[in-house]
Amino acid sequence: MRSAATIGCARKLASWRKPDEHDDHFFSVCGSSHGARAGALHKLQSQGRARLEQLGYPGPRDEAWRFTPLAQTLTTSWQVAGADADYPAVPDFALNGYRVILRNGRVDLKASKLPEAASVSSFATLADAPVELNQLFAESAQSFAALNASAAVDGVVIRVPAGVTIDAPIHLVHLMAGEDVSAHPRHLIVAERGSACTVVESCFGVGTYVANPATEIFVAESATVNHVRLQQDSMTATHLGLIAAQVAGDATLHSYAVSLGAALSRTEIDVVMTAPGGHVGLHGLYSAKDKQVADFHTSLDHAHPDCTSEQMYKGVLDDRGRGVFAGRIMVRQDAQRTAAMQTNRALLLSDDAKVNTMPQLEIFADDVSCTHGATIGELDEKALFYMQSRGIDEASARSILTYAFADEAIIGLPVDVVRRYIESQLTGHEEGMTA
Repeated sequence: MRSAATIGCARKLASWRKPDEHDDHFFSVCGSSHGARAGALHKLQSQGRARLEQLGYPGPRDEAWRFTPLAQTLTTSWQVAGADADYPAVPDFALNGYRVILRNGRVDLKASKLPEAASVSSFATLADAPVELNQLFAESAQSFAALNASAAVDGVVIRVPAGVTIDAPIHLVHLMAGEDVSAHPRHLIVAERGSACTVVESCFGVGTYVANPATEIFVAESATVNHVRLQQDSMTATHLGLIAAQVAGDATLHSYAVSLGAALSRTEIDVVMTAPGGHVGLHGLYSAKDKQVADFHTSLDHAHPDCTSEQMYKGVLDDRGRGVFAGRIMVRQDAQRTAAMQTNRALLLSDDAKVNTMPQLEIFADDVSCTHGATIGELDEKALFYMQSRGIDEASARSILTYAFADEAIIGLPVDVVRRYIESQLTGHEEGMTA
């Protein structure tokens, strides 16, 4: 069932607009009533509509989007998805922990299992917005962050009190279903001083839809957050994922973003280190086959001294799959004694597969240790021959070598059952997710 509110409208390619252009009809449609008019999300929606009107949408000449084919997405009418739909069956992903179910972007607390040691709530039930809401996206130049704010009708707020460690992962299960529908869940994770938590987001769906989740993460002093987003949406879907984080002094953030599904997926990760002594690890893995496009854009801002970071992103491209990686590291003038490493590697399994990689390193300090590198290659024919000479058939040998290549990006993923499931998808050996 669809709601009456349309958040997109059919437009010719010629009507793609640069940020300084304006389209009254489109924004009047976006501004129509689509739920959550009062309460925590009301201000967010108003801010989002204003920001979206200012920015517009990226066109083919926008440098950051020139490898991301948005034509079909931006020329289709997308309705805000209703809650009633035939949702997909998903693997048993209970993780022996806590879970929050979201159906077409709406939280179902009755079907959820929540930890007692942390505050976990639905945005739709909150009368007042948390002070942190939209701090990271308010001035973002990302159009789809503004769209998320404009169209969000629900999401999850997780607040971990100071000094508390959540004893099991909190799993946010995104389920999507429908034709020409969209959902824009908004999540907020706040880890207060000295706390620790692991949050897993998994995305599954059936049909043709746009999933546009946005997650804001605040890691306070000496706190630790592990965040995992596993994207395995419908192969006819578009996934536009946004993750933004602030990491305080002596705090740690580990982000794992894995893209396996969707016809077109783009994941944007933006992290700022706001005090000395923080550590950030960004890890990503994408797989694209047939005509899939998997796109990762990261930005890591070393704004203070004595911080460390590491980035490891790997892509596996087959058939006519396309991959994109753009990773930016900024080391500001006062950020002395920074140590930052970025690695991006892609494996091409067919002659028609393609990847575009754009590492960027901007350094304005003089006492730093920074490296970045990108490689694109094929399976080692000598290794294939050696394995076949030892009695391993060619298909199995290729699977083993592909797994060995990809596994480096997720070897440190802190939830074993999730890592095993991802490995099973890469190798084609089905494995459940029961912890």
